[in-house]
Amino acid sequence: DAATDFVGRSYKPGKTLEEYIYEIQELSGVRYAPEIVKELSEPEVYEGIQRIITEERNENYRQAYRILKEL
Repeated sequence: DAATDFVGRSYKPGKTLEEYIYEIQELSGVRYAPEIVKELSEPEVYEGIQRIITEERNENYRQAYRILKEL
């Protein structure tokens, strides 16, 4: 989540999911467990992560904004 976040990362721009998967593939066995690469190649896993970091993240930001606005 943190690697792909464009709002909460003031120190570095977020990556697209494709960029992050590429990074994981390149660093498999060095920085990331090889099992992660295998899981991310599954279409349902990829689609689920894509939904989480777009639609669901946006909804979380909207809810947080509403809560903070009421304070």
